[in-house]
Amino acid sequence: MYANSADNSCNHRILQLAAVVLVALVLLPAVLAHGHGEGDQESAYTLEKGEAIKHQSLNVMLISLIVFSVLIGYSILRRKALEKSSAQKVVIFSLMTVVVVGTTLYAAGSTVYLNVISETGGPVHWHADFEIWDCGKELDLIDPTGLSNRVGTPTLHEHGENRIHVEGVPIKRRDVNLQNFFHVVGGEINRDSFVFPTNESAGNRIKTHEMKTGGYCNGEPGVLQVFVYKVGNPKDRKKWVYEQIKLTDYENYILSPEQNVPPGDCIIIEYDREKEITDKICETFKLAQDKGEIRGS
Repeated sequence: MYANSADNSCNHRILQLAAVVLVALVLLPAVLAHGHGEGDQESAYTLEKGEAIKHQSLNVMLISLIVFSVLIGYSILRRKALEKSSAQKVVIFSLMTVVVVGTTLYAAGSTVYLNVISETGGPVHWHADFEIWDCGKELDLIDPTGLSNRVGTPTLHEHGENRIHVEGVPIKRRDVNLQNFFHVVGGEINRDSFVFPTNESAGNRIKTHEMKTGGYCNGEPGVLQVFVYKVGNPKDRKKWVYEQIKLTDYENYILSPEQNVPPGDCIIIEYDREKEITDKICETFKLAQDKGEIRGS
C-alpha cells in the first residue's frame, strides 16, 4: 500500500514537472521574441520576421534537447526504481515521445508556415551592387567587424564589398528596398537626403556622411540622385541588355530578384549637379561589358 502511494506521488510530481516543461516549451520562444523590432520601422520588422520564426524554432529545439537530456539523466539515476515501477517507466517514455514528436511537428510547421506567408515562397539569395559618389569622389560604407562579418541583419546586409545581400525568407517583396537596406546598416535614405556610417570615427563614435539636396557641388547646385542599371532579360545568360534608369522614388526601389550581378542591379547613388544619366558604373557591370556579356539598350 505504501509502495503504491509512493509511486503515485512520484508519478504525480513527474506529471507536474512535465506540464511545466511543456508550457515552457510553448511559451519561451514567444517570450524571447517579444519586443523584436520595437522602435524599428514596421517594414524592417516584417523583413526580419522570417529570422524571428527561425530563431523560435531553434529555441524550441534547444529547450527540447535540454528536457530530453534531463529525462535521460533521471532515467539513469532512478534506474532501479524505474525497474520496479512500470507506471513510472511509461510516464518517462511518454514524456520523451511528446518532446521528440512535438519538436518535430513545431519545426516542420514553422517551415511550412514561413514558406506559405512569404511572397517569395521560401529562402532566397539575391544580390545587387552599389556605389556612392559625392561630387566625383567615391565613398565607402562602413566595413563589418566581428565574427558575423556583416553590416546589417541576417536577411539584409553587406560584407564590405559594396554589395547588398538578401538572404533568408523575406515576407514581403516590397521590404527588400533601398530604404530598409540603409536603415539596417545604420543610415537613412529619403527624398533629397542620404546619411550613412563610414569607417572614420570621432573618439568612440562612428562618423556619418551626409549628402543633401540644396548644397553645392563644384560650384553648382548639388542634387541627390539615384540611378540603376537594370537588366531587362535576366534569363538570357551572358547576352544581357540593360537600361539605365534615373529613379524618382528611389528610397522605395525594390531590388531585382537575382543571385548574380549582373543580371542583378547596379545602383549608383550620386550627389552632383542634376543630370539625366550618370557616367558611373559598377565594376561588375564594367567587366561584363568588356567581355561582351552585357550591353546597354
